[in-house]
Amino acid sequence: MRDWADVAEGYRRSFARACAGATGPLLAATNGPARPQRRRLRHLDVGCGDGRLAAAASENGRAVVACDADATMCELTRCSAPDVATLKAALPELPFCSGSFDIVTANFVINHVEAPCASMRELSRVCRRDGIVAATIWPAGGAGFGPLLREVLSLPDLSPLPDQSLPAYQDFERTRRGLGSLFAAAGSTMSDPPTSAGRGR
Repeated sequence: MRDWADVAEGYRRSFARACAGATGPLLAATNGPARPQRRRLRHLDVGCGDGRLAAAASENGRAVVACDADATMCELTRCSAPDVATLKAALPELPFCSGSFDIVTANFVINHVEAPCASMRELSRVCRRDGIVAATIWPAGGAGFGPLLREVLSLPDLSPLPDQSLPAYQDFERTRRGLGSLFAAAGSTMSDPPTSAGRGR
């Protein structure tokens, strides 16, 4: 799958802006869990990128932990969200005990992991039983720039990109229904759009 290592600054200036559009809906979708007495909601942001979602969740009064597979992305998050605990970690294995968080988010992350079903189970595992897991994906054909990219990448002077397709047994349909199937396999029930969220197991 896509390797984001050492491209953090380019990501911050490009795809991060598109991903930031889901920050508001993700925060709204995760306002549901009852606040435990005498403590802030614990929020884990997986695949934190440049830290925009983590920073917004922290500003919303949550105790936020952010993680990313790439150390340079973690550094961007530390700069943009200094109150957020940030560490290098990646799906499908996260270094947290089961039920550690009230809220778990993965903003446009599931598209890029090598084991989507196992990764969704892991998001559910680290969320408390009555907490909320919220995830977004890039839908197949939804952005409208696929044909343009194919045209650009077919230019004769460009080296072809390696195939990043998942084997059929690992892949999922890149639609809301497909994302829902991952939630169901993880033992969660999915809510309505605009952001897909499920209750922890």
